[in-house]
Amino acid sequence: MLAITPVVKSTEPAAVNLLPCSISHNGPVSATKKHWDPTMEGKNCTAYFRGRKLHGRTMELPEGVVGAILETTTDLVVPTSSQENDNNENEDEEGSETKVVKTLATFDKITVWGHGQVPETGDGGVVRSMEEWVQFAGRIHSWEDEE
Repeated sequence: MLAITPVVKSTEPAAVNLLPCSISHNGPVSATKKHWDPTMEGKNCTAYFRGRKLHGRTMELPEGVVGAILETTTDLVVPTSSQENDNNENEDEEGSETKVVKTLATFDKITVWGHGQVPETGDGGVVRSMEEWVQFAGRIHSWEDEE
């Protein structure tokens, strides 16, 4: 199991970009306008990365949904005595550890980039998958009022 910690301080939302390439780095970079300077045209944008023209589409997360950039830690949550009693009553929970996941930043939109064309919803790619995931997550984490 995982326990997610909240953001320690209130900051600007992170700029999240999904590039169509593989880079062996996972984390922030100190890119300058010389390296990364996207131009916006409505919800679509254009940028150059290592000499290649990329077209992007910015997707805003629905109201009430917050994206989070997380980092797993080796820390474990120490259960309180009431949590221990609850765990002993449920045999499926016995022996499971709860690791702490640190929230590094939050975001409210993501830009998905493609080579030569703007990523579209109907192409079966990332944009469509993300839209479907947000709808699916909304359904499984909500409930209807019983009448």
